[in-house]
Amino acid sequence: MSRRSAHVFKRADETAVGLHAAFNLLVAAVFLPLSPVVIRLVERLVPARRAADDPLASPRHLDRRSLEPPAIASNGT
Repeated sequence: MSRRSAHVFKRADETAVGLHAAFNLLVAAVFLPLSPVVIRLVERLVPARRAADDPLASPRHLDRRSLEPPAIASNGT
């Protein structure tokens, strides 16, 4: 690869990175003000679950023995 083509590829990479960054900033500038609208839409489409309906609200498989500190921890030495 010649020196000239290496320079062209380097500029193309920088241009692609710059265009990608500009696109991301433009998308963020357009959609950030719309986020309250999207939040309301999602809250309306996805109903909130009650805590009693949520199977992960409380641990189901916790052994009572695991709540006690191990004997070596309470040795005091």
